[in-house]
Amino acid sequence: MSSATEQGLIHRVQAIRLATDELRKWMQSTSVLGVSDADRDELAASLQEIEINLDKLEADPSVLTVVFLGGTGVGKSTLLNALAAARIASSGVRRPTTQFSTMYHHADVDITALPEPFRVCHAAPHEHPELRQKILIDTPDVDGSIPEHHERLKEILPVADAILYIGSAEKYHDRAVWQLLLEHAPTRGFAFVLNKWDRCLAGRDEKTGRAPDEDLRRSLHEAGFHSPILFRICGKQWEIKRVDGVSELELIPDDFLQLVRWLESGLDERTIRDIKARGIANELEKIISIVSRIIPPEWESKKEHLGATWREALRAGVTDQATLLIDSTDRQSNDLERHFGRLGREGIGGLFGIYLHLVDRLKHLRGALIPMPTGEKKKTEMQRIAAKCVDGIPDAVQNIQREAMRDRLLSLADREGWSIDVLSKILAEDSRERPIAEWNEASLARILTTELRTLEKDYADPRGSKRAIHALVRLLCTWAPLGVLAAIGVSLLYSLFSFQFWGVGEFFSAMLLFGITIAALHLLLVWVFPVKWESLREKLRSRLEFGLLDQVMPRYWEALERYTSHVMSERKLLVNVQSVLKTAHDQLERTTGNSASNLFAEKSHQADQPSS
Repeated sequence: MSSATEQGLIHRVQAIRLATDELRKWMQSTSVLGVSDADRDELAASLQEIEINLDKLEADPSVLTVVFLGGTGVGKSTLLNALAAARIASSGVRRPTTQFSTMYHHADVDITALPEPFRVCHAAPHEHPELRQKILIDTPDVDGSIPEHHERLKEILPVADAILYIGSAEKYHDRAVWQLLLEHAPTRGFAFVLNKWDRCLAGRDEKTGRAPDEDLRRSLHEAGFHSPILFRICGKQWEIKRVDGVSELELIPDDFLQLVRWLESGLDERTIRDIKARGIANELEKIISIVSRIIPPEWESKKEHLGATWREALRAGVTDQATLLIDSTDRQSNDLERHFGRLGREGIGGLFGIYLHLVDRLKHLRGALIPMPTGEKKKTEMQRIAAKCVDGIPDAVQNIQREAMRDRLLSLADREGWSIDVLSKILAEDSRERPIAEWNEASLARILTTELRTLEKDYADPRGSKRAIHALVRLLCTWAPLGVLAAIGVSLLYSLFSFQFWGVGEFFSAMLLFGITIAALHLLLVWVFPVKWESLREKLRSRLEFGLLDQVMPRYWEALERYTSHVMSERKLLVNVQSVLKTAHDQLERTTGNSASNLFAEKSHQADQPSS
């Protein structure tokens, strides 16, 4: 491998490591994205796989590990013995024959630098320079009944660079082995051996009408291997010839020598590099695909949509809460009527003002005269009334309404793809920071006081023509009794000066006129300044709905803002990671060439499992 090529690969490895480390940190952090368990597990597995591949590439990029994979009795150990020209692996008729993994490697290779699963294999060193860069590993049978063998294969296959899939005339469609092929086909280089070729020459399959090698090629084509490397050999005859030294043995024509040439010279340094790089590129492709599924869309539109949905739900919630508050104010209607009655009479002086003051005190007589609130007492009167109203609402009812509204909002968020766990956490944090933000007794009393004060301001100081009418009525109520009384006084003086003294009838008529004036003004005052609670409660209801909504909506909107901020931050991270990985993937695809292309399954095909 040239220095420039090696440096280029190392540079890409470093970039991939940095990006995958970011992904790992993100997976370990608290995420607001609704990542499915399947995607999370698949991403974790792919990250582990890419880490293994990167470690192998950095450890010794020129050494290729080739694992023999096959079922019981297909001749894996026999083939390894024949290739090594020595009996280094157990072979025979006993099943399963291979009890442990055998690693056939050149003596110059530092096996301590290999991944952990290889270091515990039975080592069989050799001095053949042609196989300096290749390590051949015989594995236990995958279809055996020994659990330790299955666990061993699970450890070995993920760290292999290439797999030599070995079948026989009877077992090239073994389901368990084929399933492993399909699992590792996207990220491992594969070559295929059809052993016991002498038996395959006996005839075609009765069901399919195809020879075993034709049937195997067809299955491989369906699995995505359009031009598979397939060697048809009789391993046993070559073990006898090369290991036992029976030179006069008559050989059945096969591809064993082509397999030897492929291992010794076909898998050159460029091909080894391409196999490793292609495996990394294919694994990157899986990670990029998973990240693409995880990356959320632009979240602002989702925030606006959920915000509008929440506002409608909150309107329904505040309507119920406003009804609860209005019902509680009904119990204080007498105090409220008296309070608003005073507001309408403020500014009325003179005799009529004295009359109203006396009427107000006598009207609310409860064993003793109730003093009129003045000065500072007027400021707290509405707070007192509001507190009494809220005190009458049971805590359980308030809690039920709060929880029902909160659950409704979270249900709507869940329906639109938001993480209710994260939203609940954000809302809980907000409650700890601002505990009065919820509808509790204090906040409800404050809202009710605010809206009652706004209502009393509108009531006492209206705008437009109504304001002029109120001013005119107050002026009339202040001066009309004085005018009538002054007119009576002038008439009385005139009668005195003219010596036409009033009798009882005249005096009674004058007082009756004054009384009628007072009564008429009182009726006018009641008409212009209605003090019945029924006329005010609906106005208060609408104001309470707006007040309650204005209190809670900013808080929930802030929760959406904080959630969106987290989403966009994670989205930015994932987009950046995806961009780095895609760049590295494209560079690997451009530089690997085609020397290893027929070792990998085509990506456009799905690997279908054949029938046994």
